[in-house]
Amino acid sequence: MILSAKDIGTLVDHTVWQRGKVVDVAAPYAFVHFPSLEDTEQGPLRKVQSTIEHLTRSSVQSDPAFDLIPSALSPAKAKAAGTKRKAKAAKAVKAAKEAAEE
Repeated sequence: MILSAKDIGTLVDHTVWQRGKVVDVAAPYAFVHFPSLEDTEQGPLRKVQSTIEHLTRSSVQSDPAFDLIPSALSPAKAKAAGTKRKAKAAKAVKAAKEAAEE
């Protein structure tokens, strides 16, 4: 299975770690949350190659337990990203005004 940004939020099945949720993709890697690894030292989030053969798209794409796991496109992150863009744009406008006054 080849994962891309459009797969964020997709439920996947791993041959060993069972079902997980793709929470982010930054080529060539995907970040997948596996609840079965919750009690491990490294925690449930795994960075895997986005072309990993051990992953398949799960036949189940709606699971209340996985709906609680935030992804890179979660509303909170989207809102934070929008706020950062607005702040950056405001800073650019201010710099342009200051440059025009000089």
